[in-house]
Amino acid sequence: MPDCLLACPYLNFNLQSLYLNEDRFVFYMFMYKTTWCPTKKDCHDSKSCIYAHHLRDFRRPPEIFKYSPEDCDVLTKGVSWDQCPKGLKCSKCHTTVERLYHPDKYKRISCDKLRCNKSEICAFFHSVKEKNLAIKLCKNYRKAIVN
Repeated sequence: MPDCLLACPYLNFNLQSLYLNEDRFVFYMFMYKTTWCPTKKDCHDSKSCIYAHHLRDFRRPPEIFKYSPEDCDVLTKGVSWDQCPKGLKCSKCHTTVERLYHPDKYKRISCDKLRCNKSEICAFFHSVKEKNLAIKLCKNYRKAIVN
């Protein structure tokens, strides 16, 4: 793992308090998997953990790093994203987690329900009401951080 990812202050903060106090959709759009797991161990279920454990599930905070929800060429080639020449400054997604939970994608695609784990972690919408709520909360959160 590149040292710059471990040393960056934006990538090392307490997600647990945000998870407990923030609206869940807002949390998943803007904060989920944006910080390294403080346990730094594989002794728990990393898939259900709100923290990142490795480069495959790490995502840059989208409002700080400003990337689009489209895949970078390195992701489509199956190369580890830390090999992208633009690195953290790349304007595209480097992981599936970055793409699925990007504020412009999260809860915008209907869940196929066949593979859904039916937990709050699902990035797809299950009703039009859920989709519309995600869109509204995304707009409101972005307005709040600009002001």
